[in-house]
Amino acid sequence: ESVVSLTIGCSSQGQNHWPGIVAICQRHDSSAAATISVLDPTVSRPQILPTPTGAAESYGSSIAQGPNRWLVCEPTGITDISFSGKVWVLNATDGSVQEILVPDCAGPFDMFGNDISAHAKYVAIGAPLQDQPLLDCGAVHIYRWSDDVLEPMEMLISGFPEANGWFGSTVQFLDDDLLLVGAPGAGGSGLVEVFQLDEGRWKFKNRYFPPRSTVSRFGFAIASIGSDLFIGEKSPVPSWVHFRREKNCDDTNPFAPIDLKGLPISQDRNGDSGIGRAGS
Repeated sequence: ESVVSLTIGCSSQGQNHWPGIVAICQRHDSSAAATISVLDPTVSRPQILPTPTGAAESYGSSIAQGPNRWLVCEPTGITDISFSGKVWVLNATDGSVQEILVPDCAGPFDMFGNDISAHAKYVAIGAPLQDQPLLDCGAVHIYRWSDDVLEPMEMLISGFPEANGWFGSTVQFLDDDLLLVGAPGAGGSGLVEVFQLDEGRWKFKNRYFPPRSTVSRFGFAIASIGSDLFIGEKSPVPSWVHFRREKNCDDTNPFAPIDLKGLPISQDRNGDSGIGRAGS
């Protein structure tokens, strides 16, 4: 069996609302939909969520947890539009389908649900092949929690739209008011855009480029641990770029790339500094 995705029951802000709960999506057969197992330290046996009728091969490619809900992505899912993508909203207790999220502006091959991130109040869902406003430019759809129901809020597009930029390939909330969005096809080597919550709306703030030009598909993965941010790239040997939040930083550049010794490096520095090879 291969693991398709995994999520831990902890909010992006580090506040552990569902302590110790882990959801693992596994595929038993390459031609069948995946199965999700929920591991709860207070329960002796794992809970197997029933796979919804009609779930396709990409079911479970990304998972997030909300209040009494599991959000399960299926980016190649078919609705009334071919391969627009969808997100299944499942009851956390019994796995029953509560609703299926599909944006009103969905188009064919949008890959809606390529990635998902859950905030205490919001959910961000990427659609990296959505033509907003250019071909395969990409978009991110923001939903807002109303009790345990998700309501559409707004659609984000790149601050610098670019055809084939794949904006929305990855999404990651940070703190209470920051959202990072990967666009691994933009800017030649890829980039990550930052949005900030301002008066109830998510507004473009700035963007991060890889610290060296040889990096490829920068932003195809994003993860954060405390004050450390890791952005994945896909050069011939996949690697990650390590950023750390600066103390007393200004509003336009809250993270700085660091090398393997934890020392700051400049964004335009050549060489391997700041790059950690996968598995190192």
